Parts: sequence; structure tokens; C-alpha cells
Amino acid sequence: MRGLSPLQTGNTTPRVTRADALRIGFGSATLGLPRSEGSRSDVMLVVGRAGFQLPELIWDELDGSWGAELSATDPAFTEIAQAEVFGIYTASDAQMRTLSAVGFGSVHARLLQSCAAGFAAIGQPWVVGLPEPAAPWQANGTEARARTALTEGCNGAFDLEPSALLRGQIDGDGIEDVVLDWGSVTCRSGPARPFCGAAMCSVDVFLSARSGAPETLLALGVRLQPLSNGLQGVATGGSLAMCQDRGGGSCEFLWYWTGTGLEELR
Repeated sequence: MRGLSPLQTGNTTPRVTRADALRIGFGSATLGLPRSEGSRSDVMLVVGRAGFQLPELIWDELDGSWGAELSATDPAFTEIAQAEVFGIYTASDAQMRTLSAVGFGSVHARLLQSCAAGFAAIGQPWVVGLPEPAAPWQANGTEARARTALTEGCNGAFDLEPSALLRGQIDGDGIEDVVLDWGSVTCRSGPARPFCGAAMCSVDVFLSARSGAPETLLALGVRLQPLSNGLQGVATGGSLAMCQDRGGGSCEFLWYWTGTGLEELR
């Protein structure tokens, strides 16, 4: 694109995607090394509750990465551009790796403009009607508040078990509430579980009817329990010491929204 030869740039194996396409790549640190075959079709991008199955990824021995081509206006790019984080899920080992998406929208838009100009310079068509840069991610809504807490609490990247984020109707305003179970979160930097003790972990309840800090409980596991009023309560597991007066063994405490806070249902 700069009019320089391969000898000048050192790139003797240049790659040019087809028109209207971008190449995505993942290093071995993210997806590992190939085991037997040099291709895989088990990778999905996850943004919020949406999943985007990637086409077959091919291992490139030259740069040690997995790669594939996607449409330059693939919906996955649009969704990531509006998020703070996104996940890379691999079905073969049922693992989710979480990466930051901050700044992705502006970089994607600039890349599209650059590619369009480069293809135009060689007389080739590009995407008709390039999308406007996506609105940056903003911390609003219970899901976004929970994911902000994850990034801040882990000081960066983290891995989530399927039970880490529970979604339901707790406060009764018709807007989804989110429960974050820190016992199902593994931080990649610093302590792996910074909000857990020897047995109990923090549970943060992000209510749409209440802005600011979440309601916080201590629990040995958590789930949502349907209530007789049509809403859901937060059922938290208790330790053996907490449950001695209930006959020993495992037990649960059920919490419901009173309009001003969470209160145990006795």
C-alpha cells in the first residue's frame, strides 16, 4: 500500500484478502498449538449473550497463528465495537477466554477506510456504503455494570464459568437484573479468586431499579428461585457453620427485593 517492494518491507509473503473481507488471526497463546490437523471449526466469538460461530480456522506455520477471513461488515465486528469485553469460546475444551474490546470500534472503522482506499488505488471495488464508526461502549444497564465490575475486580482479563452471570427478574420493573457469582470467576492477573475466602465468595446483585453499587451477599454457590409473586429471589448456599441451627448439612438462604434492599425470606 505504501509503494514499497517486499525486499524493502521484509514482507516476502504478503497476504491480500478478497475484496470486502478482513482476515482475523489468533496466536497460540489464545487457541493453542495444532494437535494433529492444521484446522479447527470449534471457535465462537461471544459478545454479551450473542454467539458468532467462526468459519474454519487454518494454522499458519509462518507466523504461528490461526486465521480465517470474515466479511468486513460481519455482525460480530459491530457487536464487539459496542462492547467492553468479548469472549473466545472453544467447544473442544469448553473454555471461554475473555479479551478487552475497548477501542475496537474506532480501529475497525479506520481499517475499513484504509482497505477501501487501498483497493481503490488498484482499481478494485470495496464495500459499498462503509458503516459509520460504532458508538463506543458505555457503562449502562445491569449487564454492562456487571462486566465493568469483572474487569475492575480482576484488573483486566478473566475467565467465566457458565454460572458466573445469572439473569432474571428480581426487582419487578420488567428490566433484566444480573447476579454475578465471584466463585465462578477466575482472574488472569493477581489472585485467581480475589473475592473469595476459604469457603464463601461474594455475590453481587445488579438491580435495574437501583443504580450505583450492587447488593452484595456471601455465598457458597447461588441460583435464582421463582417466588409466588412472579418474581425471582436470590438463593445463596450457606456453610456448615451457618447451617448448624438448621440441622446441619447444606442449606440455602433466600433473598427477595423489598423495594429498598434485599431481605432474607424466612
